[in-house]
Amino acid sequence: MIRDGEGDLYGTTSSGGGGVGTLYRLDAAGNFTVLFRFAGVDGSSPLAGVVRDAAGNLYGTTSGGGLMNCSFTGCGVVYELDLSGHYTLLHSFTGGLDRSFPGANGILEQAGSLYGITGDGGEAGAGVLYKLALE
Repeated sequence: MIRDGEGDLYGTTSSGGGGVGTLYRLDAAGNFTVLFRFAGVDGSSPLAGVVRDAAGNLYGTTSGGGLMNCSFTGCGVVYELDLSGHYTLLHSFTGGLDRSFPGANGILEQAGSLYGITGDGGEAGAGVLYKLALE
């Protein structure tokens, strides 16, 4: 989970919420709100938390969902949820050169890119490092 300046916590669940995972906020008063329910094509089973940019937008990955090239659960996606609650699928992994199954928190750099790792691919099949330009 991550905390914002007001003390609200943001995190993910890998299942439940009427779908295949959720993105949620737990405010400082203890109120729980589901911000987004993953449905499969837009991502499923987020195993990592989220990162937040200076504007308050949330970025994360799901280990499944998106394109179904890799398995019956999908190859995984990178997504953004903005302050108004608008979800944007930024990248669907293909299992090709971009590999598949992202599963760790990303790192945002000030220049506007998100770095992360996948659980599949590379020379030993143990994953690769990726960079996704957000602008």
